[in-house]
Amino acid sequence: MKTLLAAIGLCYILIMPNLSWADQVRLSDLDWMTGSWAGPVGNPDNPQRLEETWGDPLAGTMTAMVRMTMGDRTVMIELISITESEDSLLLHIQQFNPDMSPRFEPAQRLRLVSLEGQKLSFKADSPGGIDSLVYHRQADHLTITVALAQGAQFIAPLQAVNLGQ
Repeated sequence: MKTLLAAIGLCYILIMPNLSWADQVRLSDLDWMTGSWAGPVGNPDNPQRLEETWGDPLAGTMTAMVRMTMGDRTVMIELISITESEDSLLLHIQQFNPDMSPRFEPAQRLRLVSLEGQKLSFKADSPGGIDSLVYHRQADHLTITVALAQGAQFIAPLQAVNLGQ
């Protein structure tokens, strides 16, 4: 009986740290994404500009507003939210035309695959246009890699900016 109790105690000591809330991914782990980022995307001969502004993790969400422009016109607006769910993170993304009509319905959900330092990967968890999404920060650069559901991929190398200046 003492051996059984000792074995149970050992299992508790080894397993419980892995189940601790402190070890789970939290929105506060993403504070490195906050701020405004911008850069060219697409065809170098006719580039589009992507602007992405992430707010601080607050009240159970982290949100971003995204605008894609080409020349003097807005091509797309996008809203993104990340929320905590059990021991993981969920990203919801919805794209809009400039008149705010949805480009796709409903919003797509992606689930956290990995978080390693300042590299965050999500994989589609519901139908939509995106298969996977990766954010990777290095100094004052945020690289976003998007794999589309139909197989294409694009990379958006963004730099930290203050869009108000």
